[in-house]
Amino acid sequence: MTSIQSGGIVHSLFASQPRRLALAFTMTLITLTGTDASSQEARPEYSSGIVLVRIDGANKPSQNSALQQFGLADPQPVISVSPRMRPTIGGTQTWYAYAIDDDRDPGSLADSLATIGVVAQPNYLYRLLDTPRTSVTPNDPRFAEQWAAKSIGLEQVWQQFQEISRDSVIVAIIDTGIDYNHEDLTPRMWRNLAEINGIDGIDDDGNGYIDDYIGWDFTDAPGLPGVGDFLERDNDPMDANGHGTAVAGIIGAEIDNGIGIAGAAPTARLMALRAGAELEFGGGFLEEDDIAAAVIYAVENGARVINMSFGDVVSTPLMYDVVQFAENQGVVVVASAGNERTSKLLYPAAYDETIAVGSIDEANEKSHFASWGENIDLVAPGSAVLTTRLNNGYGLVWGTSFSGPYVAAACATVISYAPYLSPAQVRTLIRAATIDIGSPGWDPEFGAGRLHLPTLLAATSSPTAEIVSPRRPGGADVSFDWSIAIGGAPPVAWDLSYGVGDEPRLWTKIAVGASDSPIDTVTGIASV
Repeated sequence: MTSIQSGGIVHSLFASQPRRLALAFTMTLITLTGTDASSQEARPEYSSGIVLVRIDGANKPSQNSALQQFGLADPQPVISVSPRMRPTIGGTQTWYAYAIDDDRDPGSLADSLATIGVVAQPNYLYRLLDTPRTSVTPNDPRFAEQWAAKSIGLEQVWQQFQEISRDSVIVAIIDTGIDYNHEDLTPRMWRNLAEINGIDGIDDDGNGYIDDYIGWDFTDAPGLPGVGDFLERDNDPMDANGHGTAVAGIIGAEIDNGIGIAGAAPTARLMALRAGAELEFGGGFLEEDDIAAAVIYAVENGARVINMSFGDVVSTPLMYDVVQFAENQGVVVVASAGNERTSKLLYPAAYDETIAVGSIDEANEKSHFASWGENIDLVAPGSAVLTTRLNNGYGLVWGTSFSGPYVAAACATVISYAPYLSPAQVRTLIRAATIDIGSPGWDPEFGAGRLHLPTLLAATSSPTAEIVSPRRPGGADVSFDWSIAIGGAPPVAWDLSYGVGDEPRLWTKIAVGASDSPIDTVTGIASV
């Protein structure tokens, strides 16, 4: 086993074989669908009548000529980008949507385009993965019923925030919208003051969206059998499904107002980005191009955290592009692991650039519906969580859709204390400051452990350490690469040692150092 020591604390990951080295450190919409197998088979994987293509600017003329041979013309940009963002947008600016006949399969067409070197994909549908079970409660304050809030130490965090004033951090919720008129949410909503105080019908702030007073509705899926508002994009992100409103309540329901419940991020502002709707035969969906456009809007308009309570089994170039873009622009992306009851996380949670969140119940056991696996970072409450519902309502919800928002709220709280932290640094602190449950150290069911806000906030001002690579126990008969992240209030002194076996008695020091930065990453190679 290998150990990093800092501040006298050692956290370890154990290996199961004598010559294996384990590493250690010191000092969705994802909701349960509840549908049967037959309805799952009937559900479309992606939208008809459209294919998404990534155009390389340097080879645009030749690519356009090749696309015309496949009957593709009149491309529409997937993402609207204001002039001030174009120098930093990167690869996401090159994605275009092409209309095709409904009888052409977008997946087969994308495969054909790949044979000539063109990156293309269908417009995949990401699932809302909540359970149909609900339980309505009276509208009077019911904090005593918020077991999840107590589990993460929320009450102690409130006391700290009453003593120290912090700037609000914007959390973008890409979902089915938010009931922004809800009594417990309206005080916490992000509002675009430039548009509110501007001239109607004018893009007053120059962000490419006219009259986006309280976010935007990106949902436009005329080719799908949807219900309600799903045909055209507009400036009203009102929620008709309820999923996004439930997510918003977990993150930011107003506290100490004598109404309803308390959100987990006492000072966060909620940005409503509607990208999802409902299918007429049941279940929620989000089109991938709508998600991508919402990510760019969130980044451009000041969000520091994006919550993604949805997922799909397919990894696509477009989704990875926008997740990377958010990361590169300093925005933390939190994604729900999935409700598939399998050891494989859904995307985008499976990307390294996201914080992947699993789910536990009140007994600190893995929720029966929750996915787990090698990419999971940590867990949070996701079973029988009391939150906001439509029309000033409250109720219980189940799903990793609702464990992810607790971590998004925690990220907002950390950033309000330490706004200089990068997304990678926030991920390090989130993982390093959990309460370990399950097997000692990191494990595939619970990741680094259970979210605990008091421990997390303490870590922003005290030394923390995490082994970034290798993350899992593994054989190392000759040598291995290592990478550690050191965080907290500088300066921090550290040393790195390794030992052989599950509980080694002999430790060999391989590196020592000190960090004067709030968070620092150190790498090296060790010979065994």
